[in-house]
Formats: sequence, C-alpha cells, structure tokens
Amino acid sequence: MRSLPRPPRAPRPLPLLGLALLAACGAEPTSGPDSTSAGPGRVARPDPAAERGDWPAGTVLAVDGLPISVDEIDLASVWVERIDPKAAERQLRRLALANVVLPRTLAELSAPEERARARAEAEAQLARLRAGGAKGPPGPDGGFGTVGEGNWQVLGIPLWGQATDWPADEWHLVEEPGRFVVARRLARVDLPHPTALAVRVDTFLFPYLPPELDLEAAIDEHRLTIVDPLWREIVPERTQYRMGVHAP
Repeated sequence: MRSLPRPPRAPRPLPLLGLALLAACGAEPTSGPDSTSAGPGRVARPDPAAERGDWPAGTVLAVDGLPISVDEIDLASVWVERIDPKAAERQLRRLALANVVLPRTLAELSAPEERARARAEAEAQLARLRAGGAKGPPGPDGGFGTVGEGNWQVLGIPLWGQATDWPADEWHLVEEPGRFVVARRLARVDLPHPTALAVRVDTFLFPYLPPELDLEAAIDEHRLTIVDPLWREIVPERTQYRMGVHAP
C-alpha cells in the first residue's frame, strides 16, 4: 500500500490529529446534519453479530462491532482521488480507510459520550449560523470563527475534500477524527496540481478526544471484523494482524 505524504509539522491555523494511522495501517508497495461524513451516531453491535451475519446493508468492515459501510469509504475515496488521481479503485479505498474512516471510527469508539456532546454542540452552532445568529461583524480576515487556509495537508482530508465543492459562505458540518467542525468556504484557489488546490475556511471547532490519546497506538486495542471477504485484499495485512483478524 502506497501511503500519502505526511502533513507538515509546522504550526497551522487548524490543528488536526494528522494522518498518524498511515504507519499503523501498514504501507505496502503498489504496482451537517447534511454532511454525509457527519451522519447520525452509529450504535456498536456486540461481537456475536459477526457470527450471525447481522449487519446493516452495505457493511464491509466492523471495529468492535461498530459497522463501517462501503458508502462511507467510497465517499472518502472521492477526496483521496483528488490527491492521487492515478490510483486504482482498490488503492483509493485502502487510502480512504487508512486516512479517514478508520481513524474516525477509532475516535468514535474511544469517547462515545464526549462525541455525542460535541456533535450536539456543533449541530446547535450550525443551526444558529444558518439562521443568521453569528455574533457581531466578521473579523478583518472575513471570519466569525477561526480562519484557516491551505491544501489537504493543512486542513485535513475531510474538511478540504468537502469544502472544495461548497458554495461560498454556506455553513456545513464535517466530522474529522476526534472532532466536529462547523465551517464555510470563504475562497478557493485552483492551482495546476490537485494537491495544491487551496481553500480558505471559516470554522468553529468541537473537539472531544483527550489530547493525550494516540489514535495510532489505539489501533492495537480494537478488533477488526472483515464482514465482506473481498475486503481481505484491501485492508493491509499489518492492520489485520494488529487488529486481531488472524488471532486464534
């Protein structure tokens, strides 16, 4: 699996969790409420569901019984394809799983109650902003919240991938690993290379993970179930071993 480049370590306007799961997932050589990524909270299923095959339609994987659908992976694949347009479908899914969906799922499992509170706060803020409830005039940078600008390495894949398609000044809800973001796009700068495409966003952040939690290390504490056998060829072997797929 060919991994995406790591984001820069320089200070950024929007501090993210980063793409720590890239190493954890094992690189292999390669030949708003309206936001899909911030859908309703999923309910973890008990492990016996794996034996019964009792999964929601479209489930391809599960972590500790929490289902992961092919749709959420393929949505993230659209954003990854803008970064790596030459990648084949299987590679795009592998990268989307490693960089977006698996870290987000691990974060959800690590702090479910805190996530629910952060989501409720973010949804309330989204409703206020859509109703024109921003306090005072925008700042000199044009934002009501925190303004950040950059490509996917600066803003993170979920926010960057969605904000590039938003109409200007329209508020949305995005879920990233460990936090919700209420954001609008202020500007978009199209450059020749897709990874250099930059957007300026106005954001309100609702984090829920303790800062000391290491999602890369947390991967060893959770169990992965491969619901669809075809995904054995997509999930990296190292991830399968670290998450107990091959455990006796």
